[in-house]
Amino acid sequence: IDERIYSDMPTEARAFVMRQVAHCQPAGVHVCDGTEEEYRELIRTMEQDGVVEKVPKMDNCYLARTDPHDVARVENKTFNCTLNKRDAIPTPKEGVVGHLGNWMDRNAFDEKYEELFKECMKGRIMYVVPF
Repeated sequence: IDERIYSDMPTEARAFVMRQVAHCQPAGVHVCDGTEEEYRELIRTMEQDGVVEKVPKMDNCYLARTDPHDVARVENKTFNCTLNKRDAIPTPKEGVVGHLGNWMDRNAFDEKYEELFKECMKGRIMYVVPF
């Protein structure tokens, strides 16, 4: 992957993205720039791949259906990862079971991440959305 795509990123962001690319092994990397041309190309690609479909009665409106197995839709598989549990999850009163999210120690997450996401992007494009 041509490292020139990272040239406009701040040093820490560039280092982070390069670590993820090395770990996840995507076939390519696209750093989003937010241009109208990029938007049209992404929409065209998603329509072609059947990911979105145009809503005919509305301008600039597309329907995208998510996979029901997508982890973002499964709360029991979504974790807040911090060094201190109290930073992410409120502490319920004694005897009360909290239901506001799952917590994992940041260091434990880093180990799990190494295992679960190794080469997870092989054959796919990794999209980097700077914000």
